[in-house]
Amino acid sequence: MFYTALCASLGSLPPPQLEPLSAGGWSLVWSDEFDAKSCPGGKPDPQKWGFEHGFVRNHEAQWYQPDNAKCGKGTAGDGALTITAERLAHPDPSKGNASYTSSSLTSQGLAEFQYGRWEMRGKIDVRPGSWPAWWMLGTNTKSVGWPRCGEVDMMEFYNGQDRANIMYATSGGGTKWTVKDVPADASFASKWHNWTMVWDPSTLALYLDGAFMVSIKTADAASGAGGAQTFNQKTFMILNQAIGGTSGGDPSKTTFPVTYEVDYVRVFQGGTPPPAPPPPPPPGGKAACAKQCEGKGQVGCCQFDDDGKCTWYDSGWVNGGGGQPGHSAANCRASGTCDGWNDSENCHAKSV
Repeated sequence: MFYTALCASLGSLPPPQLEPLSAGGWSLVWSDEFDAKSCPGGKPDPQKWGFEHGFVRNHEAQWYQPDNAKCGKGTAGDGALTITAERLAHPDPSKGNASYTSSSLTSQGLAEFQYGRWEMRGKIDVRPGSWPAWWMLGTNTKSVGWPRCGEVDMMEFYNGQDRANIMYATSGGGTKWTVKDVPADASFASKWHNWTMVWDPSTLALYLDGAFMVSIKTADAASGAGGAQTFNQKTFMILNQAIGGTSGGDPSKTTFPVTYEVDYVRVFQGGTPPPAPPPPPPPGGKAACAKQCEGKGQVGCCQFDDDGKCTWYDSGWVNGGGGQPGHSAANCRASGTCDGWNDSENCHAKSV
């Protein structure tokens, strides 16, 4: 949600698999279901959420105030948070001459977490000027500032795109953004969607409706200006409906109100980390894999798997020590091939 300069980098890692909750050993540690029980007086629970006030960021057009957030009822059927952005009949001097009002909820100081599986089910307005988001910042934002605190936009919509962002400060003083957009039209807006973040000490990955969006290695962020704390510290989340500003578009022809509904927000911990992605294939495919094995040993097989993995099997394996009987070092040396050993079309021999 903060913007200075944007450098998009797609496909930072191959997509890890989003496992079902039932399969991962996850335990619910915090949630807000936004039903009647969790919304005292029809308002968000003050023990879980605070509010941002006034004009906050990005030259946005709305004045943030608590009054625009209600919960306990909604089109989800079992209760929902509804953030309603309103257009004022006249600019209000008591609200900075704003022409729009809205709400931004923050869990800062109330619900802060490090790692876990975070989920939000929501329904967004995609008309011009609408800029809803569900995002997180490091709790050290007050001491080190943005962008050193790190930012993850689990859900952010503007200008026709639902966007997943992961951002950290680089050692050179810039920002590194890992971004993926998917089109979000009126059909998208008519449905409820699930946004998920899976975050452990090594990896942070984002998903939309179970489909992989983007991920990074936390070690990459730790090498930046924010240091080892980036994505290895507690963070807080923000739910907000912005209007206009640097990225939201022109709201002047949009019929108000603009609404953002949230069925629930849930945080799980203790689950199985997502499987490590396979290493990228070496540039050049099988030929490059064979060359990569040249310095490994005098005899053995260099295998280029279908998934792009390049592995050297030394003479101990070729001689049967790795469960491959009948393939001696002598045979490998004489034939110069690994025929019959795993997939012959994907194997390269190194003989002496």
